[in-house]
Amino acid sequence: MTKPVIVHVTAKEAIPFIRAFNALMSTNAVNETQADRAVWCGITLKGHLRAVLGLQALDHDEVWVWGMFGDGSGTVEEAQAGVALSRIVASLQYHLSGAILPKNVAQQCRALRAGWHDTGRRCYTGWDEELHQIWERDKP
Repeated sequence: MTKPVIVHVTAKEAIPFIRAFNALMSTNAVNETQADRAVWCGITLKGHLRAVLGLQALDHDEVWVWGMFGDGSGTVEEAQAGVALSRIVASLQYHLSGAILPKNVAQQCRALRAGWHDTGRRCYTGWDEELHQIWERDKP
């Protein structure tokens, strides 16, 4: 198995991943013009960028998980990159929050297993007026 490599990614490089997510979820929930608000990293496997992670500082110990997006290929490498990014997020020593689409039940299940919880609060994000659930994870 090829070892995943963490790389710095610019907001511009993250845009195709954001577009792939929006297409996959049949939504405009993620506004790509706001990508420069986050700091981005990515996972490469076999020399190809497979997934990206955007984080935005809210306070000195609170971080908004802006987005974690795969390349949309559906390959094993994309899945492995997603696992690597999940491990990065799990290791962060911050209070984390992020938005999850209510229709993305698989993501909600993964979040629950990783110690996240639904706050009961909602927000609008992106280009559309689709309501998202705000989830949080306390500092480990």
